[in-house]
Amino acid sequence: MKHLIFIFLLFPLLLTSQDQSMIDSLKTVLEKSDNDSIKTMLLINIGNQYIKWDYEEANQNFKKALSFALKSNSKTLQAQSLISIGIIHRKQGKYNIALQFFEKALKIREEIGDKKKVAITLLHIAILHSSQGKREKAMKYQQQALEVRKDNN
Repeated sequence: MKHLIFIFLLFPLLLTSQDQSMIDSLKTVLEKSDNDSIKTMLLINIGNQYIKWDYEEANQNFKKALSFALKSNSKTLQAQSLISIGIIHRKQGKYNIALQFFEKALKIREEIGDKKKVAITLLHIAILHSSQGKREKAMKYQQQALEVRKDNN
């Protein structure tokens, strides 16, 4: 029984250690890159590692990613960065701020005609409304996502 408790307590440390190793690797590649699009993708991946335990650090990486996405003029990466920032705010219970980021990403994805990502963004908005107990609104956005996916097939 003592061994089980020890393993249970040690497991999060092992997970964090693996995550930190991944972050270190990504940062090494980031330092060597001179391509803004690649930097954006790396920063999003670094943020996705931090999101597991450090929202502030994740958010800073997502904001840096957005900055590089704007410099690279990649609408796809701009939208992905906005979604990532929105997810952080949703997880922190900052629903109105999260919705603003999701709506900006939705607009970009609609402009570039990425129907699959439009549907995914609509689902992020549905999850946001569901998190607030707004079931009717959540269902509305889920239905919109389904319609977009149907139209895309």
